[in-house]
Amino acid sequence: MRALGELILADPSKHSFLDAVKEYLGDRTEFVAGWTYWACWLSLAMADLTATGIYLKYWFPWLPQWVGPLLIVIILMFVNMVDVGLFGELESWFSMIKVIAIIALILTGSVLLLFHTKVAGRTTSLVNLVSNGGFFPTGISCFLTSFQMVVFAFVGVEIVGLTASKTANPEKDIPKAINTLPVRIGLFYIGSMLAITAVYPWNQIKATSSPFVQVFAAIGVMGAAEILNFVVLTAAMSATNSAIFSTSRSLYALARGGNAPKKLGELSNKAIPKKRSNYFIFDFIHCSYFELLNASKNF
Repeated sequence: MRALGELILADPSKHSFLDAVKEYLGDRTEFVAGWTYWACWLSLAMADLTATGIYLKYWFPWLPQWVGPLLIVIILMFVNMVDVGLFGELESWFSMIKVIAIIALILTGSVLLLFHTKVAGRTTSLVNLVSNGGFFPTGISCFLTSFQMVVFAFVGVEIVGLTASKTANPEKDIPKAINTLPVRIGLFYIGSMLAITAVYPWNQIKATSSPFVQVFAAIGVMGAAEILNFVVLTAAMSATNSAIFSTSRSLYALARGGNAPKKLGELSNKAIPKKRSNYFIFDFIHCSYFELLNASKNF
């Protein structure tokens, strides 16, 4: 992320990191990197759209799996077509919901830890972090193989490389966004894991439900499952929203570099990729989603 920030600030006129790839590594590398990045975000959109359908069925079990994701992607497409500011506003609200939930979990765990409260017959303690086999109870190899999921969870931090041209003050905003990344990792990822494990030993967390739900439900929070289901629904919508933004900007950068149809490199009056670019993305998402749905049914 720091290397990406240096590249962006070296030439603020670049619209995305793909421009830097083209300049320093050549046209072919931009073609491979750009289209691979685009395809990866489409795959991520498929996963998150599928997840939204599952989350919605929690409240509406009679709702067909494909209806919710289709409505969500249409709404998010129109948001991205209107204005980049609206995209940012929506992401801000999505992020706020996630942040509030995580901070509530950390504060709850801290209070329980401070008073050594018993939860579900167990005393909340930091001993839970090292008990039941220590930090690597199943071996270092299992710890390392889990990193594929860790990397998947971090996809999206590089979007700062696509938004540089949209910020009011790149020289100030980009370093601020990148330099606060370790703080966010420490608070939201490590902090929440410490809070969960202090309350529940790792080997007593059920894989059939969210650890967040288990913690809040165990201390008597009414409607914990409903609240957390709403949080993860907004998180999946946030990821889909980011996917639409990043894929449209990737196509725009590729078109400007001569590695995609020129029509995809046109901007609207509001300086966002024209509708044909977004329609192209929507059509691909729409077709891919239903192909994935049909394939899963056949399987």
